[in-house]
Amino acid sequence: MAVNPPIRLIIAEDHPVFLDGLIANFKQYPEFQIVGRAVNGDDFLQQIQEREFDLALVDIFMPALDGLEALQRALVLAPEAKIVIMTGNIEPEFLNMAIARGAAGYVSKNDDFLNIVQTLKTAHQGRKALSPRSQQIVFDSATAESNPLAVLTRREMEIFRLVASGVSSEKICGDLGIALRTLVFHKQNIKDKLQVGSVAELAGLAHKYRVI
Repeated sequence: MAVNPPIRLIIAEDHPVFLDGLIANFKQYPEFQIVGRAVNGDDFLQQIQEREFDLALVDIFMPALDGLEALQRALVLAPEAKIVIMTGNIEPEFLNMAIARGAAGYVSKNDDFLNIVQTLKTAHQGRKALSPRSQQIVFDSATAESNPLAVLTRREMEIFRLVASGVSSEKICGDLGIALRTLVFHKQNIKDKLQVGSVAELAGLAHKYRVI
């Protein structure tokens, strides 16, 4: 039975210790072969012009040239390149920008390494690939956009329902066992999160999203 050749991988990461750790982990997976390592965006662009590779794993925040700009320039130099963006803290806007600019996938440095491996394999197969943490961020972001109430904590949602239902502050404090100043603090937080200025607007949102 024919054995598939290893996936030739270039890694761009500006933190030497983390880069060394990645390379050490990939050595445990014979299906990958590290053919290049870069410490900044410019170095990465040089690597992809000098080496034959199948896939690149690129940190989003690097000196000289960040990962998103390096991604865009790399795809001009090598339009068929499969480049997966990697980041420590996943922000929806950066994830969306990466995919819009042609990234083959997106992973978090906090993902289990096995999940990173699987994401890279999926990207190598030509499919858009998001690691589990990336998928969760996409889901949370979409949920917050479709229902603004999703930004409220459990306690804030409880207070939101009571306030929007017209329950008096005195009764809310008594039922929940909280001080008036605590209730005032929560109410202001709720208004700030939902970007409203009055109880009437809170009631309107509560009716719109059928929570009362």
